[in-house]
Amino acid sequence: MGKGEIIYGMLKRVAQFLGAHWDGASPLLLGYSGGPDSKALLYALLEVGCNALQVAHVDHGWREESRGEAEAIRSEISYDSFAGSSFVQSRG
Repeated sequence: MGKGEIIYGMLKRVAQFLGAHWDGASPLLLGYSGGPDSKALLYALLEVGCNALQVAHVDHGWREESRGEAEAIRSEISYDSFAGSSFVQSRG
């Protein structure tokens, strides 16, 4: 199975899942870590036409470099197609 077939199959499954479990109009919230899994899901949702997407990322501040990573994620996902995004940083 080629790379294109794998991607097509994944997009087809995402679209089928959304068709079965989402009304197509209500906001859909994606918890986004910036890792490969959430990044793949984000791009798949955009590719299948999810227009009511909201993205949430939480920076717990447990690691010194986490603030910089959160800022990188914020700039990475600032697409016009998002209904909104939310970033929370710990005060700890």
